[in-house]
Amino acid sequence: METQNLEKRKQFRVNLVQTIVGTAKIISANNTKLDFKKIINILILDLSAGGMRTEMKLNLPIELNFVLRIAFKFENVIYEVLAIIVRKTEKQGIYEYGLKFLETPRDVEKSIIYGLNQVKIRQVKHGKVNLDPQKKRDIKSFIKIIGSYTEPTYLINNQRLIIAANGTAREEGVTLGERCHLSICANRTICSHCKLDDAKMSDELVNNEGMIKGKKYNIFWLYLEEGFTIHYFKRR
Repeated sequence: METQNLEKRKQFRVNLVQTIVGTAKIISANNTKLDFKKIINILILDLSAGGMRTEMKLNLPIELNFVLRIAFKFENVIYEVLAIIVRKTEKQGIYEYGLKFLETPRDVEKSIIYGLNQVKIRQVKHGKVNLDPQKKRDIKSFIKIIGSYTEPTYLINNQRLIIAANGTAREEGVTLGERCHLSICANRTICSHCKLDDAKMSDELVNNEGMIKGKKYNIFWLYLEEGFTIHYFKRR
């Protein structure tokens, strides 16, 4: 029973509003050990006890079955784990990898799960997400802007995580720190009408039409500085 519960908890994943900087080193490819000295810088976008989603600039062919040694610090604990690449996507010269951990000691798994629970508790119980002091200063004016909107309005980051929401959005129900497509639209994948990537390349307001929970909306994205976007909806 304990093993089953731990396996279930390993799937518990938290999207990281404040991404974690880590490093990766190639240990082997196709079961052949490599003496690869290069240290690869990575950004960790989300994390579970069983794996993580990362970004890096290096293009690693997934068919070579690389084993990576990942080092990172999470909730004041330093971790070093082995992982394999299970999927890869490329966008604007940046590669996103889904990694699965290998041979992770039980105490390490439990430590990661504990840290994930602490992050989730802070997000849900206190209705806020943790940002470093500089980021808080950067977005203070943006939060004031979304408070002036009468429509449900959100401040999201480049990973589509909800950083803040105005009163109308909070009344309708929103989970800060969760992906917008999940919290707003109840979609586990990116919405088909999403124009966030277009907005990031534009200096103007970008809009599209879409269905949200069976209702038609005009949907808007306004990209700001520091990787934040104002995202709001108007009923048609």
